Amino acid sequence: MKLDDQSQMPFGKFNGYLMEKVPAEYLLWIWDDAYLWDRASVEREGSTKNRDDRHVEKRLAVHDYIRDNFSVLETECPDRIIKHQP
Repeated sequence: MKLDDQSQMPFGKFNGYLMEKVPAEYLLWIWDDAYLWDRASVEREGSTKNRDDRHVEKRLAVHDYIRDNFSVLETECPDRIIKHQP
């Protein structure tokens, strides 16, 4: 699953919104969330907590979208302090 600006957000508060319409602040919050920002931990969770593969795939796709658009998101939220840089 690869997300672009015209893809729908696959979960959360903005589920169903186009990715380009999801507020940068929300995406950066997801990035800083300990369960989402680290791709390796998401992959481990998928295998150790019996999450279905589709759930993990969605989370990894959002992680990749945020990473790929990180500089733009930071520009949209200049006052946000980012805990975890890509």
